[in-house]
Amino acid sequence: MKDHFKSADDVRIPHPDHVPIPTDRAMMDARKINPMDAAHVMDFGNLALGHPTASHKNVWLVDLAVNVYGLEEIKGSNRPISVVMLAHGWANKAKQMGAMASGLVGESLRLAREGDREVTHDMLVVTLDQRNHGDRRRNPDGLSTYRHPMRPADMLTVVTGGVHDYQLVMDFLGSYLFPLDERVITRWMASGVSMGGHVAWRLLRDDPRVRVGVPIVSIPPEKLGTLLTIASEREGTLGTAVKPYPASLRRVYERATPPGAYMGKKILCLYGEVDAMVPYALGAEALKGVMEEYPGDVQFWIQEERGHVCTPEMVQRAALWFWRWGTSA
Repeated sequence: MKDHFKSADDVRIPHPDHVPIPTDRAMMDARKINPMDAAHVMDFGNLALGHPTASHKNVWLVDLAVNVYGLEEIKGSNRPISVVMLAHGWANKAKQMGAMASGLVGESLRLAREGDREVTHDMLVVTLDQRNHGDRRRNPDGLSTYRHPMRPADMLTVVTGGVHDYQLVMDFLGSYLFPLDERVITRWMASGVSMGGHVAWRLLRDDPRVRVGVPIVSIPPEKLGTLLTIASEREGTLGTAVKPYPASLRRVYERATPPGAYMGKKILCLYGEVDAMVPYALGAEALKGVMEEYPGDVQFWIQEERGHVCTPEMVQRAALWFWRWGTSA
């Protein structure tokens, strides 16, 4: 498979007037002929890439349910382990990510058999329900739409909570999986779709343990606030009762990334060409800045004729990236 990953020189920054405005109707306004246009249909099952369902173990970190994929497949090995933390999107749940987890595990095993690099690590994939999603759903009003007054606060709270949850996983999963120190986890990697990609970006930025990442249909942290407020700002409602934007929330969204935050980290950003929910153009300037600061370490790929979805081709590229930087040498 040819990667065709892009460099900083390939980033095209649009004029502000040409940046798409994400709204509740964005998917309807995108380039699609009917609601079943394949460009905008997310087929979770296809993300297994034809591989068999990976082994699955449910691990409770006290009251946090963590799904671990791939343990049986690495039974008998004594290699150190790399773990991919795979985060789901807004209004989705961990169970829906099982096929993608199987695809990543299956590709890791295939590349270990067929690849031309030395295998240094085995790989597991972990998922969990994000705050107020799936089996953790408690607040029926907590999955707001773009038009909801509290959407900016709701989104940032869930994303921040996801970061905290996966940091808890990094702190303690090894103790639950290998209580006698039978195996050791030495590398942590992150991926996620849409909101899950926002979680992955923040883990990469804020936690030195996360060295490899593949955010999918998401944008760098500095632009998430813009994503959620651009429509209200242009309508003149931002900072009003229609769309509150208190200073305390704005400060968190606009927090600058510290110099060197991504130093040595390997990041592959995957986008859909006709994504109207999280348009690549909205984060292009921030992405270009990151790529110029860390040449060669951060790359991106845009799939033509695809919208706000994760595709089998994206999973293949994610698996290849994890193989290249996380499980082989």
